[in-house]
Amino acid sequence: MNYGKIWHILSLAFVSILIGCTNSDHILKLRLGQVDPGMEIDTVEAFPERGIFLLNLIHNYTFGRFSTNYAVIKDRGAKGKILYVLDNPRRQEGRVSSRYISYVKPNGKVNWGWFRIENGNLVDNIPGMDKILDSIRSASPKESSIKEINGYISIYMDGKSIRKINYGQLIVGNERPEFDSLEYGLYQLNDKTLQVKSNNPDDLFRQSSGTYFIPPPGYGVVDRYDKIALLNTVDSASKMASPPATMAISSIR
Repeated sequence: MNYGKIWHILSLAFVSILIGCTNSDHILKLRLGQVDPGMEIDTVEAFPERGIFLLNLIHNYTFGRFSTNYAVIKDRGAKGKILYVLDNPRRQEGRVSSRYISYVKPNGKVNWGWFRIENGNLVDNIPGMDKILDSIRSASPKESSIKEINGYISIYMDGKSIRKINYGQLIVGNERPEFDSLEYGLYQLNDKTLQVKSNNPDDLFRQSSGTYFIPPPGYGVVDRYDKIALLNTVDSASKMASPPATMAISSIR
């Protein structure tokens, strides 16, 4: 039995299905590309056991302008490397989380984590955060520094993060979830318990009061894509004798 031929047929069928998913306005296109001279490359996430790396390709222009694109590179051993660039024609801000590759409305802020609403307005201070930070400072080395954004607390030493604490680890009761791996949605903190409020994080701005949590990729998401499915798509294409020049994957709605 020719397993190589069977795998090629299955891979071709798998990618063909993805390429055929073009009946939606929310399609992520992947195109074969290459690293241009002078381009900066930032490794966002690595899967060395699979020979796959998620990259950020940074194009520098004159007058300090630049643009970025995510890309997936696959090491095929003796066959060399293959790279697919994720098109972002609308130049939206990208987000990579444990489950998704997403594009969000540009806002220049961290759009996930813990939020407090009072009288229908978003306020900066999270309940009890000042006391928590004071306690962490008193227990940390004097030469360390502490930074907190939306309930994510990082302790730095010599410019390197040595510890990270999630506000929820200190506030939520006995059953503490993996906050960043929660199902996408809006959660409310009620009596030390995290409860689902809505499956739409943008509903945060419709609340009158309370403390809320939104897992990555946060609010204002335009499109989000299953990261593992996307990596599997590139992996399958890399096993073909002639990988397709373009592929597509539908967003999760």
